[in-house]
Amino acid sequence: MSNFNFRKAEKKSAVLKLAFMGVAGSGKTYSALKIATAITDPQKVVVIDTERSVDKYADIFPVNVCEWNLVSNQNQIDLLIEAIKEAEKQFKVIVIDSLSFFWSWLIEYVDNLTKTRFNGNSFMGWGVGTPLQKKLIQTILLSPSHIIVTFRAKTEWIVNQEGGRTKISRAGLGAEQGKQIEYEFDLLGVLTEEHLCDFRKDRFGKFQDRITKIDDKFCKELRDWLCGKQNENDKIIIKTVKNIQKTNKEEKTNNIDINIEKRIIEIENLIKEFGELEYIVKFNKVKEEFKKMSKEEIIKKLEEIENFLKERR
Repeated sequence: MSNFNFRKAEKKSAVLKLAFMGVAGSGKTYSALKIATAITDPQKVVVIDTERSVDKYADIFPVNVCEWNLVSNQNQIDLLIEAIKEAEKQFKVIVIDSLSFFWSWLIEYVDNLTKTRFNGNSFMGWGVGTPLQKKLIQTILLSPSHIIVTFRAKTEWIVNQEGGRTKISRAGLGAEQGKQIEYEFDLLGVLTEEHLCDFRKDRFGKFQDRITKIDDKFCKELRDWLCGKQNENDKIIIKTVKNIQKTNKEEKTNNIDINIEKRIIEIENLIKEFGELEYIVKFNKVKEEFKKMSKEEIIKKLEEIENFLKERR
């Protein structure tokens, strides 16, 4: 009798393992809760909350919370593994906000071991710490529940010159977690300060390299995909000249939409700097007029407004 079982691959309902990474204020918690409550009933969602932030969204997302206020001398990773296994018995979606907390604990734990037990030999210290980390990741990946985690991003301040003025912005360089851990997940979304999500990794092959808002439309698309529902966009398209032209046209349209969205956000941020109600009212009226304009006309109008605001800085 053969030890191997070969079968045809088939698309079934998937269990989601999703990671969000971003700088402070980029919308990690909100995005995680938005998707979690779109996948299932909010009462079937629990958040392991180390950031003390979930209660702020209680009126929008009435989920369950496991506050992480355990004493520091306990093994936080073993406790998290225990919490995940308990949560699996009651909840369909588990959110860990944030996983960076446990990496910070592990670094301190290994550092303490290195000093007190291994005479400064960090290699031996990580000989204890690394298996703990691997055990945690395996618990997350093998869980029958959907699991969404957030990572704090290592931040670098970037200085750019725009129109003769200095602009300072933040960039997330990588997750505050173990090396390459973010790529263990099915989906990795990097959130910007403008609350847009750039999907850098996608095992499903559906959302790769997409830049989008985590809104109702996206959540429905993800939910349908997880449930095995296939729409016309998911079907394999034979690359005829006609189809290639159609795809190029669609990509161009999507890029224009993203460009318009980014410009609107930039202008709104400029208006906030002025703090003048008159500008806010005028721009809201202009946005209403966009409904009657072509995309090319909208971009031209946005450029005019942006130049006007920059000149009056």
